[in-house]
Amino acid sequence: MISEKEAMKLFEKYRVPQRIVEHCKAVASRATDIAKRINVGSRAQVDVKKLKIAALLHDIGRVRRGCGEGKPESFERRHEPESVKILEAEGLTEIASIVAKHGFQALFLEPKNLTLEE
Repeated sequence: MISEKEAMKLFEKYRVPQRIVEHCKAVASRATDIAKRINVGSRAQVDVKKLKIAALLHDIGRVRRGCGEGKPESFERRHEPESVKILEAEGLTEIASIVAKHGFQALFLEPKNLTLEE
C-alpha cells in the first residue's frame, strides 16, 4: 500500500490539474469520515487506509497528457478506465479495483460483488 505522500506524487507525475487534486482530497476526506463511522460498533470493518488512497486517486485519469504538444486531453465523462489503467501500471491493483467501481455503471453492480471499500 502506498502512502498519502506517495499518492500525491502520482498527481505530479501524471500532471493532474490542481482543481482535480483538490476535488480528490475532498472526496478522500469525506470517504474516510464515512468509513470511520461505519467501523464504529460494526463487525464488518472498512480498510480506512485503502479506502482513503482509492478515494484520493479515483480521478487520476480524469485528465491525461495529450499527444503532440503535451497539452492535457480531457476525459471528463468516461475517465474511470484511464484511472484504472494508470493505477495498474503503477502496481496498485487493489486500488484500481476499487476505483473501477466509482462511476455511474457501478450503480448496476450486485452488492454481493462489492467489498466495503468499493
